Amino acid sequence: MGVGERLFRDITAGLVKKTRLSVALQRLDSTHIISNIAVLTRLGLLVETVLVFLRALRREHPTHLAGLPATYQKRYLDREGYFADAKKAEVPRRLKQTAADMHRLIERFTQVPEVAALESYAIMLRVFSEQCAVQEVAPESADDEAVEPTVVVKEPAEISADSVQSPHDPDARYGHKGKGYEVQIAETCGDAEAPIRLITHVSLNGANESDTRATIPVIDALDEAGLKPMELLADTAYSGGANLIEAAAREVELIAPVLDPNKDKRDADPATHPPGLAGFTFNTTCDEVFACTAAHEPRASAMRDGLLVAVFAAAQCADCPFAHDCPTRRAKNGDRQLRRRPSAIATALRQYEQRQAYFKERYKLRSGIESLNRELKQRHGFSKPRVRGRPRLELAVQFKAMALNTKRAVEYYASLVAPPAELLPSAIG
Repeated sequence: MGVGERLFRDITAGLVKKTRLSVALQRLDSTHIISNIAVLTRLGLLVETVLVFLRALRREHPTHLAGLPATYQKRYLDREGYFADAKKAEVPRRLKQTAADMHRLIERFTQVPEVAALESYAIMLRVFSEQCAVQEVAPESADDEAVEPTVVVKEPAEISADSVQSPHDPDARYGHKGKGYEVQIAETCGDAEAPIRLITHVSLNGANESDTRATIPVIDALDEAGLKPMELLADTAYSGGANLIEAAAREVELIAPVLDPNKDKRDADPATHPPGLAGFTFNTTCDEVFACTAAHEPRASAMRDGLLVAVFAAAQCADCPFAHDCPTRRAKNGDRQLRRRPSAIATALRQYEQRQAYFKERYKLRSGIESLNRELKQRHGFSKPRVRGRPRLELAVQFKAMALNTKRAVEYYASLVAPPAELLPSAIG
């Protein structure tokens, strides 16, 4: 655990204890940020990567720079960055030229230990492997001289979202919200009597990382900090059957809707979409069934190869009024059998539940976290911190979250202190 995370946890736990704040209900969301880097085009990325390497070469090993052809100095150093400043028609040619220059630099210094050890060389090597490819050209006959390989730029669709976005911050990634990072933020909510609301968790993900994968790590981190909620509000991105079950296994109810392909049909005519699987009664982790829609208990219920298998006696199901909507299947002996993965059961239960008025009412509190995101970005510089690299950025967001929590606590305690009599409106006016 880093110093920033340790300080954030200690201060937050102290404020929670001091204010007697309940952490039973919390909400979770993510917000996009970008470190102190320029948003580069593809040509800009390649040019800047070469430029960063050549600067390092000039600073650390000037004799090696002096041994390079003068074209490198002219293209990249004499007028730094201009080679990326191209008109649209010139971009393909310059992109191919920069890729070729990058490949020659890599080949030239691959056997030069002091240069190959430079961080900028390693970044250049990675950017080249992600953005470009080398096509070997075989000579037509054994007597022909070897033909220099052709360097090609990969198609955009071939580039991974996990690729480097800037040589100045190789940890930044590309996601659907843009280049940079996602910050996971949890906040207390729901208690009308609470003196303040506090951020209970803050952590950093790559912009390409799905919020779905953040749900359980956030719950585990809150548990480790002694701030685990009983209920956690989140949006659809954090949900899914697997997360609902994993949260329940940790004694946390994840209040988040799941994707529903038939939502429009169900909303248009709810009467034609009865509960189905949602009429059954399961335990919280959906690996045991207690009763069907008709309140009949299964003859057997067990997990087999990742599936929940429950058997209902034929006599119970003979004249069932819910037979038309029953998710079980008839076995050869007449019994009815339910076979589902727990994650599929949890998804079906939530799809039915999220259409109900009581769920919508509970879920209203989640939207309040948007005001927290605005406060962090507009008043605490969360949008674009003045640092680069994941370690520094993690420290920055942790300290900014600490600052907001401390500010809220100070404002609360200041409101409890009566102002001096001479400052009261009656004395002034």
